[in-house]
Amino acid sequence: MTENELKNLLAAVTPPDEAARAAAHAHWAALAKPLGRLEAMVEDAAALTGNPVPDVSRRAVLVLCADNGVVAQDVSQTDASVTRAVLENLTVRRTSVCRMAAAAHCDVVPVDMGIAGAPVPGAADCRIAAGTADFTTGPAMTRAQAVQAIAAGIALVRAQKQSGAQLLATGEMGIGNTTTSSAVASVLLGRPVTEMTGRGAGLSDAGLHRKIDAIERGIARNHPDAADPLGVLAALGGFDIAGLCGVFLGGALERLPIVMDGFISGVAALCAVRLCPAAEKAVFASHVSSEPAAHIVLDALCKKPLITAELHLGEGTGAVASLPLWDMALAVYNGCYSFAEGGITPYPAVLTLVIGGAASGKSAYAESLCLRAPLPRTYLATMQVWDAECAARVAKHRAMRAEKQFITVECPLHLDRVALPRRGTVLLEDLGNLAANELYDPDGAGTETAAAILRGIDKMLLQCDNLIVVSNEVFSGGADYAGDTDRYLRALAAVNNAAAARADRVVRVVCGIPVYYKGSEGP
Repeated sequence: MTENELKNLLAAVTPPDEAARAAAHAHWAALAKPLGRLEAMVEDAAALTGNPVPDVSRRAVLVLCADNGVVAQDVSQTDASVTRAVLENLTVRRTSVCRMAAAAHCDVVPVDMGIAGAPVPGAADCRIAAGTADFTTGPAMTRAQAVQAIAAGIALVRAQKQSGAQLLATGEMGIGNTTTSSAVASVLLGRPVTEMTGRGAGLSDAGLHRKIDAIERGIARNHPDAADPLGVLAALGGFDIAGLCGVFLGGALERLPIVMDGFISGVAALCAVRLCPAAEKAVFASHVSSEPAAHIVLDALCKKPLITAELHLGEGTGAVASLPLWDMALAVYNGCYSFAEGGITPYPAVLTLVIGGAASGKSAYAESLCLRAPLPRTYLATMQVWDAECAARVAKHRAMRAEKQFITVECPLHLDRVALPRRGTVLLEDLGNLAANELYDPDGAGTETAAAILRGIDKMLLQCDNLIVVSNEVFSGGADYAGDTDRYLRALAAVNNAAAARADRVVRVVCGIPVYYKGSEGP
């Protein structure tokens, strides 16, 4: 595969199936359970696969093994021979991940991406070369080799899918690969090498110093460009990272969930998403490792771990450890009774009403409440697009919100018809726009504006965990209005009053200062 062929292939990655996500979300919403992040995981799997009832009963962990030339710089406690030793034990199912995989009903697929010496019998042969070069003296691999390794990862996914796999976990083994991962992550994220580099399996202070020094020399020697993720991967990466990058890309192409292991797999996923942003849909986090940069990489991918257990073994152990959580989530999804069947009133969300005058700081305060709440976050945007200038503003605001990990749902009309893409925290901004749209748009609710908006709020409360609604304060100035303005203000006042009655918390923002009239700010 050439670089251009890879680029053309990745252009075929499709967006998630939002109809399947919405169907899964609606199913979850009807069940008598609060499973938090596990619910979002199943919804994401539904959107990826296009199947509102995901099945992950057939799965495998791909353990990609490779040697790294930078080991020559004494950056690890052991030499490269350990890579071969672990791969040999993987093939006879004696390693930690093999025992864990047996308990999790998961196949183990050892893969030789390029280790020193002869091929290991029983390992899938995807050898690019007998290990990478020492990146302190030049590029770890050529761009062509990086593409070849990525193509091998894609091919592994396709072969697994053809054999019936419904989910794949990622794993790796290669002495020195926390060094290569830290180097790649440091460049792609623009973070200091010292911040991105840890002790691996247990380096001494002197060993950590050598590791940091080697990475800094490698970056200075190769001058990698963060805007060129393939170039960064070729200059500083390993065949295992490049192959895993291909696995994530293959998952996006084949619509197969890929469960990311720890730091090294996370860096590979980061490379995949930088090469093809749409590949994010195939990446599912499992755990956060003890590597200091593990949280940073997860945040960059906008992923939250299911497990925090200070694991740092590699081999895919963290990814495999998360698989029983998939089984348990789907057991509830497929078998739990509904609210209706159990004779239980559905749990509503916590409703917070934030009001204030023009430029009072109400919107900023409402957003700050959202940013304190757990992911996911959805922004219900009410602005109507009338012209090119308005469209540009909307696009700018969407991009700004995406940086804060909001999913934007456009809702200029008919709040009661919206199906949220997932649970979590929802910010409705704002009731003033929505009331005007419903009142004056020919397709709006007209005289039934207040009732329609309140029906929408009630529906939102059944679809999320936290609903934060922003509205304009009206009539506090005592002015006398007539005609359409009076009609608009009275409709908005009716919505405000009814929303406040429903709300768990009501806060008025004055000159940027929140004053609570009902409830308290809380955590």
